[in-house]
Amino acid sequence: MQQMSAGSEEVLHSFEQHASITEITASGTQSVSAAAEEQLAYMEQLSASASSLSKMADELHRIVTGFKIDCE
Repeated sequence: MQQMSAGSEEVLHSFEQHASITEITASGTQSVSAAAEEQLAYMEQLSASASSLSKMADELHRIVTGFKIDCE
């Protein structure tokens, strides 16, 4: 009977360890998910900024090509 009790305690301890590891893994997964969402938001901002800069460069090019320089 004592051996069964010791075996049961080992099984219980093993389950507790697995539960603890599962909680740590879940927490880590949530952190990674939050970081990925933050990176996505930054990438969207960067994309919008790049698009805006491209439009400004096109407009500047259009304006500059209107000037003629006489090199003679």
